[in-house]
Amino acid sequence: IPKSIPKPVLQDAINLLERGRRVDKFGRQHELISPQWFWLAVLKVFYFTGMRKRQLVGLTWQDLDFQSKTIRLSAATSKTRREWLIPLPSAVSDDLELLRRRTLEIKGCTPPEAQVFCLPMFSTRARSFTLRTMNSDNVDSFFQRLRRLMPRDSPRISAHKIRHTTATQLANRVKNLKVVQQQLGHSSILTTYCYVHPDMESMREAIAGL
Repeated sequence: IPKSIPKPVLQDAINLLERGRRVDKFGRQHELISPQWFWLAVLKVFYFTGMRKRQLVGLTWQDLDFQSKTIRLSAATSKTRREWLIPLPSAVSDDLELLRRRTLEIKGCTPPEAQVFCLPMFSTRARSFTLRTMNSDNVDSFFQRLRRLMPRDSPRISAHKIRHTTATQLANRVKNLKVVQQQLGHSSILTTYCYVHPDMESMREAIAGL
């Protein structure tokens, strides 16, 4: 599956952002990609939701409901121009809570229409940003920097490829493809079917159950 990324590779990238540090000649530790906690949250949200790049960049605080544990994907950032809800995964809830706390520390509030992943707010290179919001180019730049930290033979990681990976893993694990269709926001179930790739072991199990 050319567009998919092996799960161990994604896990290695997550581990790298969780614990990786570089050490200078004085023995001082520095982040590999600053702000590392921020980019860890970005990577995990892409993987555990399957959302598109423009959806993550366009996410606002009013789209997150921490009580009902849902994320609203707005029509404005949707390829199909419709709005729908997806679960807020437990795997990223702590990361988003940290992002909310650090936003509160800086701004004193989380305005409903403000961008959730606002890179200029947390970056030490804030002066280099002409816009006060994060854009798709910032995300692409992050993945380019991440690639340089990964082993040379590792497949390229991008938001688009992560979405395909999430879609493929869900489609081959979840029996009800309507669930996958809703998660990914496909307008047609036929699009979702494209991600189903039965392996030999799955076929053996199916035949054994006859």
